[in-house]
Amino acid sequence: IVCFDFVVGDVMGKGVLAALLGAAMKSHFLRVLNEQLRLSGRKELPEPAKIISSVHSGMIDQLEDLETFVTLCYARFDMSKYIFSFVDCGHMRTIHFHDDLNTCSLLRGVNMPLGFPEKEPFRQISVHFEPGDFFVFYSDGVTESKNKDGDLYGEKRLVDFVQANGKIRPENLIKSIWNDIVAFSHSEIFEDDVTCVLVNID
Repeated sequence: IVCFDFVVGDVMGKGVLAALLGAAMKSHFLRVLNEQLRLSGRKELPEPAKIISSVHSGMIDQLEDLETFVTLCYARFDMSKYIFSFVDCGHMRTIHFHDDLNTCSLLRGVNMPLGFPEKEPFRQISVHFEPGDFFVFYSDGVTESKNKDGDLYGEKRLVDFVQANGKIRPENLIKSIWNDIVAFSHSEIFEDDVTCVLVNID
């Protein structure tokens, strides 16, 4: 199995505490993944939903004590079957650009952010992709960027921009998205973090 796992998350709040919690979350993910690989004898990959469940169990007390939460998307690209599996925990909807159709679809799960009591098992969703497709992951700092009139950049503007420019090189598209946000906001300084990552499947 040839897989590529990717995690994007956003800790509620700002400053040093949020940064430290983000680092702790990353460390916990690596620990859980290593433990589960060891228990399986490295013969099979633990499912994203299982990894998320273990991380949540290990972090819930700390998150509740700090009265905070983390939105997150754990994504897995199965390169042999062309399957994209993900566990979305209250994060921004992932943009899937379909190269053959030159269109975008939006992907979102149904799970609560990490830090809320787990009432149901984490649900994992899988979709098919084709070579040439790409996926855009981003924080709410992108869509909530404001112009001088207080208007939000918004999800629709981002999706429309990605679809209109989906055929340019991925690294150029990321730069173009940044430039469009700056042009809209008339600023390179934002109230929230601005994170945008593109995963292209050759």
